[in-house]
Amino acid sequence: MAETAVTFRRRAEQLVAHLPPLLVEAEHVAAIVAQGVHGRRRVGPGETFWQFRRYERGDAATMIDWRASAKSMRLFVRENEWEAAESVWLWADASASMAFNSRLSDSTKLDRARLLADGACRPSGARR
Repeated sequence: MAETAVTFRRRAEQLVAHLPPLLVEAEHVAAIVAQGVHGRRRVGPGETFWQFRRYERGDAATMIDWRASAKSMRLFVRENEWEAAESVWLWADASASMAFNSRLSDSTKLDRARLLADGACRPSGARR
């Protein structure tokens, strides 16, 4: 069993060695900062169903979910999750200090910053 785990690890390391530099990190950053609508985990304006609740005095008749209400003797209101658009701005500093690279790496800080910024600007899952 231990030999199998070592064999799998060696094979995985061989496969990963062929990936373009920092591609995995760039895609991870892109997924984290992907633009779009994000739920707030509470009731509010949005398109995603959140929950049903019992009708209360003062609720608009247009809020009643007649299909859910027809299944019981009570009126139910359909509530959606509060969603808000979020935008993130990223840019790579192109100053002279970003031209640095260590003797252990061929890429500069600027190369890595541009790779990460480019990866973050593409929609999740998009490839070049």
